[in-house]
Amino acid sequence: MSPAGRPDAAARLERRYRLLLRLLPAPERAVRGEEMLGVLLACAAPGRARPSAAETADLLRAAVRSRARGLLVTDPVARLGALAAVALLLAATLLGAAVLERRGLLGGPSSADGRPALLTDLPGWEPRPAAVSASPAGPALVSYVDGDEDGEEFAVVLGADGTTARRVPLPGALRPEWPPLLSPDGASLALTADGGVRVHDLRDGSVGSLPGVRLPDDGGPRLLAWSTDSRALVVASPDATRVVDTATGAQTALAVGAGSAAVAADGRIAVSRAGRLAVHAPDGALLASARLPEGWRVAPAGWSRDGGTLAMTAAPASPYAQGEPGTPALLRDGGGAGVPSLLGPPDGTLPLAWQGRSLLVADGDALLRWQPGQARTVLSSTGDGSPAMHLRLATGLARDAVPVPARGWSAGRSSRRCSCWACSRRPWPCSRAGATGRRGGGRPAVPRATPCAGRPRTRASRPWWPCSCCPATGC
Repeated sequence: MSPAGRPDAAARLERRYRLLLRLLPAPERAVRGEEMLGVLLACAAPGRARPSAAETADLLRAAVRSRARGLLVTDPVARLGALAAVALLLAATLLGAAVLERRGLLGGPSSADGRPALLTDLPGWEPRPAAVSASPAGPALVSYVDGDEDGEEFAVVLGADGTTARRVPLPGALRPEWPPLLSPDGASLALTADGGVRVHDLRDGSVGSLPGVRLPDDGGPRLLAWSTDSRALVVASPDATRVVDTATGAQTALAVGAGSAAVAADGRIAVSRAGRLAVHAPDGALLASARLPEGWRVAPAGWSRDGGTLAMTAAPASPYAQGEPGTPALLRDGGGAGVPSLLGPPDGTLPLAWQGRSLLVADGDALLRWQPGQARTVLSSTGDGSPAMHLRLATGLARDAVPVPARGWSAGRSSRRCSCWACSRRPWPCSRAGATGRRGGGRPAVPRATPCAGRPRTRASRPWWPCSCCPATGC
């Protein structure tokens, strides 16, 4: 379910409005507080969960103006108290703005009508985002794989409201055919771990495993697709391809050795294997079969909303979705007898989601909108020319997403602590010195000077100068 339909959005918005209204003097808040709250809630767009930047600025301005009236009184004691209150309010406003924005209380780049926000530039990070388990931020629209200066890889999920980024640890190195899969509703991220399937709930940070699924370490494809209702996963191994209910573990057997798959809204399942396309009924029965053009397979975008067209790709099995320029597009009408129409973009790009009759496709460092007969439009990019590794979209949310410029985002509370001499007596919750975020690619970031990285925690061996995250240099 999209953030616009979450039942707790209105409650969270009201709570954040009340927090801002507490800046007003208590007498004025007692008289006009509820009235102002009612007007703010009535004017808010459906599904909004955060005050906008304009509303926040208006409330701060009103609070300063109300408290400044106390300076007009003749009593010197009252005037001094009002002056102190205004000074404290201004200081709190300046010092707390960054905290409010980091915690998501200030309006971000969300669309005005509450639709999911697709950032036009994937944000960099420093320090790396907080883990979902420690600071869940709700459904995500975008996921990709990144890495830090230690060579550790992790999945980054960007919130559907365009204001949050969180990290999901990955179990060891990922192979090109094992990308983490973001559910269509953006609420879950599935990945393979220890021969099984691990499902991270992005709403509450909990982690579960797919019941009854054990996958051998054979190097073959593992996770193929989510169902459109985000309740089941298509998983594959050399001896079986199954649709597994994530709650009950109930399984439906399909063809052996499927390499890619997609699930339609009516439950039909399309799998490609050995150059052929097979369409199965929800109970696993074979409905139709057809030969595919050489090199083409089912793309992550899957079925169109009407269930009549299937997105295809000729992109190589690469985590960076960079195809060969010059590859022609695939346009094939349905062959009848249950075989869908096939649509694939040119140049070996990778379709990730549908938007109406257009496809959102990954092409190295950019996300494009493509439709046959029309020029491709760049919607989003990494900004530095590096391709995003294992880029995926929540297909259900992406249908209504709108491009929004990135203006600021919350990375949550980091748990990494500094270990240099200056921080030895009081560790600060900052990133290690020199941790420089690198968007996409999953390659280790390029470090700056790292005086305390990798050194033992003894006074004799610790450098005397502070790290970049120490209070003396700013966190």
